[in-house]
Parts: sequence; structure tokens; C-alpha cells
Amino acid sequence: MRNIVFNMILFTGLLSGSFVSNGQFLKEPKYIGNVYYVPATNAPPIKLERQLTRYTRKFLLFEGASSSVSIDSTETIKLIVKVLNNQLDPINAIRLYKIHNSEKKDYRYMFLRNDNPLKIKFIDYDKIERINFESDPFGKSSYLIYLKNLTPGEYVIAVDNDKYGWNLFGVK
Repeated sequence: MRNIVFNMILFTGLLSGSFVSNGQFLKEPKYIGNVYYVPATNAPPIKLERQLTRYTRKFLLFEGASSSVSIDSTETIKLIVKVLNNQLDPINAIRLYKIHNSEKKDYRYMFLRNDNPLKIKFIDYDKIERINFESDPFGKSSYLIYLKNLTPGEYVIAVDNDKYGWNLFGVK
């Protein structure tokens, strides 16, 4: 009887956009572009640091030397990412990059390419490291992504349909 009740609760949670992980229910983020880290412990999900960026001639800048969310490199990292539509291939909707720390340690940055005749700033893909990930659809319009073997450093997640907000986390 106990198993039947548990399975009914689990099934109801899956239908409502919730998921059981480590004995807890998880819900989809409320807004497109929001990203939550799901700790390996029973702790509640943690919203990633979110910043609007500043552009310079050559860089996309993020404030602070490190993110307020720091994750252990030995665990498989789980993130819930809210997108417009989770029926698309997530590689087209979610971009994950490793970013650089400045020598002054008061900001982080990504390279921009400034060599095009229209003077439109593009991310310089030759100088940044895009990170691959595995994922599953989650709820109505999110993905649960899994990251393994990330090297220590700072990372940023960009979500399509949210051109200005960036989600940041560190790996120690």
C-alpha cells in the first residue's frame, strides 16, 4: 500500500512539472532564462547567480572575481534550465561556456570578435570553450542538464530567448 501511494505522488509530481530527486520535489523555474542548481544532498535547489552583462570592444564582462554559487567538481552537476520550448534540441537553446578570470580578480570575461565589417559583436568561438552536456526534458518547458567532469573554474549559461541575462556558477 505504501508503494502505491508513493508511486501516485511521484506520478502526480511528474505531471505537474515536479520531479523527485533525493527525496524532494523539484519544480520548473518560473521565468525563461532562469537556471537552478540541484545539489546532490537533500538541500533545496539554488538559483544561479544572474547578471546583465557589459560589453567592451573585445570582451563580455561579468562582475566579481567568482560566482556566489560554487559546486564541487567531483559530483555530476544537475541544473534545471527554463526555456521557451523543450521540444527543440537543447544544444540549440542552451549554451554553456567556461569563462576567464581577470588578472585584477574583480571581474570575469569572455572574448568578443570585433573583426566584422558591420561592427556587430560576436562571441569569438576560437577563444572560448563551449561545454557539451547531456539533458532530459523536464516539466512543460525546461531541461534537466547533467554536467560531468568539469574542471575547476567559472562557467556561464546563456539561454535563447533571453538575450541579456547570463547565469553564472563556479566549480571548485
